[in-house]
Amino acid sequence: MARLDEAVTEWSTDTDYDPGLDTNSPNDIFVDGRLPTPCGVNSWGSTLAVTCYSYQNRTGTDEDYVDGPYRRMIDADIYMNMEVAASPDWWIGSGLPPRSDRYHFKGILTHEFGHTVFLNDLYASCTGRHNSTDWYTMCGGYSGADDSYWSRTLHADDKGSANLAYP
Repeated sequence: MARLDEAVTEWSTDTDYDPGLDTNSPNDIFVDGRLPTPCGVNSWGSTLAVTCYSYQNRTGTDEDYVDGPYRRMIDADIYMNMEVAASPDWWIGSGLPPRSDRYHFKGILTHEFGHTVFLNDLYASCTGRHNSTDWYTMCGGYSGADDSYWSRTLHADDKGSANLAYP
């Protein structure tokens, strides 16, 4: 799964967060279309992917860089809406999808990894940001499959937010 490795590399190369070394990294990534029922989702509908996680609220000092209240991720799982009859068309290739109705796998997975850093979807902040230089990875609610292509690399704001969470 080259695209999976590439999504992990986006976060580990461009930020202080390393999914391969951190306990926050997803424990499981499901690409078989199973419903994310542990997250309370009982139907895919138009949802492309879901990340669900559990965490502990903690206080004190953690590894000498967190002072005060913080959250420690306990478990994170990513569910991709694939391999089911009603799933969207996915593009697994490395470039721009050949058709505008195909979702870029790496782009969606890179976005989902952002949730394991405690980054939320940015809906209102993404209005009118439909090009390569202005698209945040954490934009949610894609207006079309082309938007998923721009999510494959991290925007400066995504990097900055991750580095605030992982100094």
